[in-house]
Amino acid sequence: MNAALKKDNQVVTSLEKRYLKNRFGNTYVALQEMNFLWSKEEVFDFDCQWREGKTLEEIATYFDRPQEEVLLLALDRALAEEIEPRMGGLIGETL
Repeated sequence: MNAALKKDNQVVTSLEKRYLKNRFGNTYVALQEMNFLWSKEEVFDFDCQWREGKTLEEIATYFDRPQEEVLLLALDRALAEEIEPRMGGLIGETL
């Protein structure tokens, strides 16, 4: 191996040790199949439906998304203190 290539390999190894704490091959990415992106309008609509007591299933149907994605938005909004606990809890009111 020539000296320049050996030096390049040393630099790459040094950078990997410093910045790549978890190599992709050893890392599990949770929920990577889910869509975490919500427009501001969708978030506003979600907040309104939450306050109206709509069920998790109704909200998911409205957005045409899996209930799990709506659940994660609810968690995010609760942690940001943008929504309050409600009758029926996470599930919402059912008739």
